Amino acid sequence: MAGSLRKLVVAVVAASACALAGPAIAAAASTTFATMFSDPGDWIGGGTQRLFQPSNSAIGIGGTAGYLTVYVSGGTAGDSYDMDFAAPPGQVLAPGYYIGAQRAPFREAGHPGIDISGSGRGCNEDSGLFEVRDIHSAPNGSVDRLWLIYEQHCEGGRAALFGEVRVGEQPSSDPALLAPATVRWPASDAGRASTTVPVTLRAFDAPVTVTAVALTGTNPGDFRIREDDCTGQTLVQSGCQSGSDTCRRARAPVTRRCGSLIREVRTETRHCRASHTAGKPP
Repeated sequence: MAGSLRKLVVAVVAASACALAGPAIAAAASTTFATMFSDPGDWIGGGTQRLFQPSNSAIGIGGTAGYLTVYVSGGTAGDSYDMDFAAPPGQVLAPGYYIGAQRAPFREAGHPGIDISGSGRGCNEDSGLFEVRDIHSAPNGSVDRLWLIYEQHCEGGRAALFGEVRVGEQPSSDPALLAPATVRWPASDAGRASTTVPVTLRAFDAPVTVTAVALTGTNPGDFRIREDDCTGQTLVQSGCQSGSDTCRRARAPVTRRCGSLIREVRTETRHCRASHTAGKPP
């Protein structure tokens, strides 16, 4: 992988108590959700933005680290999808970048696989890429923990289906969590207004009041917050959404400080060389 990096921050500032009387509900459960963001013209997602999380969905993993399927059903649109991700034949998935992906069941030697389908829609030909952030297998070979970011194009089109998957990841003691934690717009969006991506902030076991949603960092004028129903809201085991569009990719690390919880969505620009195996980011 090679490229340049530019960052923008969408900061969600929320006030919350620093100390809790007992163990946090959020800390008792693993972090699990899946997002599907669909560009206009994308056949699989139909231009609809979806969030699947345990409160509104069934989410599971089948297969092994060589070829796995994430199953999601329900969610914000009430439908079902299978999300296949595969290492190149003869290999297993490990943390790193996988580009030059082909339709997973028919991938050729040296190529990873991707195949996301559902609600009666599928692609005859897939292309795309994904990054595995974390993966772990149980003693029987089944995958019991997964974190990846993906991008799929159907029939060679420019429109993309993209998002993030986290299943069984480490729990957080934060009383309010973002989903997605990472947003990475497709490279094909560079230079044009791209799909508005909703970011959901959900409170768990302590009231959280959102005081601001703002753009900061490098060249904030290149970006805009299209929707914001979080600012001024107090969340009690509920959620709100803010949406932003960009001509760059994005990722969203989470930071915390006592008194205020600050969550950041950072954007980055990357230009990739052709490669078909996992590698470390630049």
